[in-house]
Amino acid sequence: GGAPGLHLVPLCRITQMRPSFHHVNEATLQMSSTSDDDPEQDGSSRRPLNFQKKESDRANLARKSSYAFKKASEDSEIWIPLEVHAESSEEWERNMKKVACT
Repeated sequence: GGAPGLHLVPLCRITQMRPSFHHVNEATLQMSSTSDDDPEQDGSSRRPLNFQKKESDRANLARKSSYAFKKASEDSEIWIPLEVHAESSEEWERNMKKVACT
C-alpha cells in the first residue's frame, strides 16, 4: 500500500439514467384521441375568454411536480444513448484504462 492521499478526478460529464415510460405516453395519447370531441362542429370560431389569477406557491409547486411538466422538461433535454459493453470486451478494457489512476 501507498501513502493515503486525496485523489481529485475532474468530471467533464455527469449523466443520469431514467426510464423513458414510452408505454405511458402512448396510452395517454390513445385515451386523449378517443375522448376528443370536435367543439367546432357548428362552424363558429369563437373562443371563450379566460381570466387567470396569479399562481400561488403551492399551485406552482404542484404544476412543476406534475407529469406533463416533467415530460416537457425531459423532451427538451439532449439524450445520449447508453452503450453497454461486456466486461471482457476490448471497448471495456480501453475505457477502464482511461479511468484508472496511475
